[in-house]
Amino acid sequence: MYNDGFHNIVNVDYSSVVIEQMKERHKEARPSMEWHEMDVRQLTFEDSEFDVAIDKGTMDAIMSSEGDVWNPPEQTVYDCTREVSEAVRKMAEYSCTSPLDNLIFEEDS
Repeated sequence: MYNDGFHNIVNVDYSSVVIEQMKERHKEARPSMEWHEMDVRQLTFEDSEFDVAIDKGTMDAIMSSEGDVWNPPEQTVYDCTREVSEAVRKMAEYSCTSPLDNLIFEEDS
């Protein structure tokens, strides 16, 4: 995305090791990218701060650490989606890449 002209990118991971590695890896080629150590269940961004949120594997990692990945606790799903919903603007996009998307996002949500 950065190489296609989208330079206002904020990245989040709960691992400080990953954040430091990615900062180092991208500091020269992608200097305007931001990197934050945060738990998706407790984001510290302002409400409606983002136009788009893309999740690649976050939900999978959390679901697998919370018991049966195919039957995740309802509270865990709620906590994750609530935080992301608060961070994106109304009418914004949230894209979740996961084989579990049908469990995470029900029809009437």
